[in-house]
Amino acid sequence: MSADPEVWEKVVRKLRLGVMPPVGAPRPDRAAYDSLIDGVEQALDSSARRTAGRPLLHRLNRTEYANAIRDLLGLDVDGGVSAAAG
Repeated sequence: MSADPEVWEKVVRKLRLGVMPPVGAPRPDRAAYDSLIDGVEQALDSSARRTAGRPLLHRLNRTEYANAIRDLLGLDVDGGVSAAAG
């Protein structure tokens, strides 16, 4: 579920609206159907709790910054502290 939570959120919405499974397809009884919805929602919530608080961005250190500039722009820069900043 953590790999593609947006898709699973859509699945829950469709289950709640009663459009999954499609009309004419075999359906489980109401208790099993509700249990499935609850299970998917609990798995989504659990996955969200595990990833909560993780940083979305990584601050580059000086070496990583210099390497990124070199890789992206083909420029060699000194990743050390400049005289003005020191």
